[in-house]
Amino acid sequence: MLYEADKTAFKIKFGEFLDTQIQTDTYHYVVRLLEDAVRNRLLLPCIIFDNADHFSEKFQQEVFQLSQALRAAMKFTFVVVPITDRSIWRLSKDGPFQTYRAKYFYLPVPSTKEVLEKRLRAATRVSISLEKGLGST
Repeated sequence: MLYEADKTAFKIKFGEFLDTQIQTDTYHYVVRLLEDAVRNRLLLPCIIFDNADHFSEKFQQEVFQLSQALRAAMKFTFVVVPITDRSIWRLSKDGPFQTYRAKYFYLPVPSTKEVLEKRLRAATRVSISLEKGLGST
């Protein structure tokens, strides 16, 4: 066996095999990774498709359909597709929301001012802690 004879050559060959699997059958490769996480590692995978609503409606539909396919393939996978209330309304009229069953949660969007204030406070804290760290050396 190659593994016993030359572990370095085995690692290279195995890497090439994985690369081929990923390139030729990405969906099933991801499903197998999720299955491994659930069955062998006793983990609950959480897949988040963030900012999907910043793309075209077609892209949003494809992301939602992919999320539902992954959820169907792996019962113990938590899939989140955050989109705006406008996108939900639009997709519920003639999109994939009519086909698939999903749970919807509404989270209010914070004001831009609130988000910027929190980010500025966080950046200030980091800057102060960095200055203190540099000053103590």
